[in-house]
Formats: sequence, C-alpha cells, structure tokens
Amino acid sequence: MDNKNIKLEKIDFSVLGMSCAACSKSAGAKYITITTRHHDGFSLFKTATSSYNSVDDTPFKRDIIKELAEACKRHDIKLHLYYSHLDWGREDYPVGRTGRGTGRPKEKANWPSYFQFMNTQLTELLTNYGEVGAIWFDGWWDHDNDAKPFDWQLEEQYGIIHKLQPQCLIGNNHHTTPFPGEDIQIFERDLPGENKAG
Repeated sequence: MDNKNIKLEKIDFSVLGMSCAACSKSAGAKYITITTRHHDGFSLFKTATSSYNSVDDTPFKRDIIKELAEACKRHDIKLHLYYSHLDWGREDYPVGRTGRGTGRPKEKANWPSYFQFMNTQLTELLTNYGEVGAIWFDGWWDHDNDAKPFDWQLEEQYGIIHKLQPQCLIGNNHHTTPFPGEDIQIFERDLPGENKAG
C-alpha cells in the first residue's frame, strides 16, 4: 500500500471508537480488547511517562484509549486492555530473547526503573479510563530461556491492579497454568490445553 498521499486531517476518526463499540455490541460481543502499548513501546494513550504516544507524537494528537473507553461505557460493553511487558525501545528494559537488533546497550538495563515505568502506566490506565474489565499481559516469554529465571515481580504488579480495580481480571500470555494473582488463562493462536504456539 502506498500511503504517501493520505492526509490524516481529512480522515474523520471522531466516530472510530463509537463505531467499534456499537458494531461489537450489535454483533453480540461483551467486551473489546485494545492494545494500549505493544512491544515497540508506543502508547495509544496520553501518558506522563513518555512522549512516545498517540497524543504527543502523532499528527492525530488524540487519546485513542480515552475515546474507546467513553464509547464502551456509552454502549455498555466492557473495556479490556492489552499491555506488553516487554519494550524494544526503552534502554532500561532488560534485553530478552527478542529485540536484540534494536541497538539497546545491555549495560543500560535497569529493571527497577522499567518496573516503575510499567506500574505508572498501568496506574494511569486503571485510574483515567473508568472501569476496566481485564488486563491482557504479553511478553513474559521474552525471558523464558534465561539461565537464571527472570523475576517479573508479577505478584506485586497484580496487587496494584487489584487494589485499583478489584473486579479487573488479569491474564498473561505465557501459555502455562495461571500464576498467583491471575484470573484467566490466555490462549493466543492455540486451543485451551494444547499450548503448541508457545
């Protein structure tokens, strides 16, 4: 696709969240899951932690998660949020088995700094957008081959989530039996119990 001539200011995105919510509701869906931040580290919401987001670093200049959250509330459909545990752009994220070609220096890895960054973003998501039905985590598998098991400090992170929104379900895309604090098991590209996709 050649997108050189697309002018974002000419496209009406104002009804996008509303349309997604209305369409999903009419199809019988009970919830919508949207990626808030993927492995590239770009956030689809206004965050105090980084300018690398849809409000501060795009011509769009809008908070996509806010608009979808409002539409979900209006159409009585649950909002679920996908959030990546790994980040190929931040130097403080400890390099795992992916993203090695990004040029991040291993010596700049700083887990306490990165853990605080994630928890700050999760707090923003759980306090600025109304009720969240679930958080879908991804990226745990980036350190599943480490010689010394990597401590993601999941229980502490899950505690923050359940403190802010006790009803919020937590799932993690690790394809194993749910860990303490997790409420659901995630199956991406798999059937329950098969775990062939890894």
